Amino acid sequence: MTTVSGGRLYDTQRWKRLRELVLAKDPICITIGCNKPATDVDHIDGDNTNNHMSNLDALCHSCHSRKTVFHDGGFGLNESDKLLPGCDADGMPTDPRHPWNQ
Repeated sequence: MTTVSGGRLYDTQRWKRLRELVLAKDPICITIGCNKPATDVDHIDGDNTNNHMSNLDALCHSCHSRKTVFHDGGFGLNESDKLLPGCDADGMPTDPRHPWNQ
């Protein structure tokens, strides 16, 4: 996670105000069919320094966690342990380590 002058980016007053703006604009998770209250703000492109409003989505915690695991492989994993994204024409994951391929 990016730090700002010795602190965590998400602990700054600027981020907290921006987060509140995003959640006020979209108080319900933007994931289709979810309809839970939005609690987390996601950086669409994964770059937590790109805080343009067009790069921020309001998600519920479970949808945000699911997206993070899918795109980043989860927190604290080595690059070699992360699952590779993608699926074949039948919708099966292409990564041989994916649980569906076990």
